[in-house]
Amino acid sequence: MDITGHESNSTENMRLVMGSLAIFDAELSGDLELLARLLEVADIKEWPPIDSEHDADAVGFFRQTLEGDPSIAPWLVYYVCVNDVLVGSAGFMGPPEDGTAEIGYSICMHSRRKGIATATVALLMQMAKRENVRTLVASVGSNNAESIGVLQKAGFAVSEADDEQILFTRDLAPDS
Repeated sequence: MDITGHESNSTENMRLVMGSLAIFDAELSGDLELLARLLEVADIKEWPPIDSEHDADAVGFFRQTLEGDPSIAPWLVYYVCVNDVLVGSAGFMGPPEDGTAEIGYSICMHSRRKGIATATVALLMQMAKRENVRTLVASVGSNNAESIGVLQKAGFAVSEADDEQILFTRDLAPDS
């Protein structure tokens, strides 16, 4: 757990801070100073990430879901912090069903192409393995070459595709 009392998973100087009602409220109100304090970062250069699905509707959904069932928090959104800066969001699209969970992530423009998405996906995979998730899936726009590369590097394979979306799947067997 991090100092703010929120669950946190970290590697080196990266932290994934679990979303909470207080964090969601700060974000929905547009109070970036409060959001920075809650996340224990000094800087928020861009929020939400440009060209991402992390928007007020998503945050409202996370808040409503968490308020209805606080035990679901580990299966929702995390805030990606590197050093002292908020650089993105990532997490799960709800609890696993039949051993399968879906992941998603968004990295701020100023932090792209620095390996942050790759490290974030690796952390999500570790978290899912610890909870005995057998399979991860991720849906990516067919024109999102960077995210496609991140998922392929992490061992995800295309399981379905059309002109607009690609569904990737990754087995989390104990030896993978």
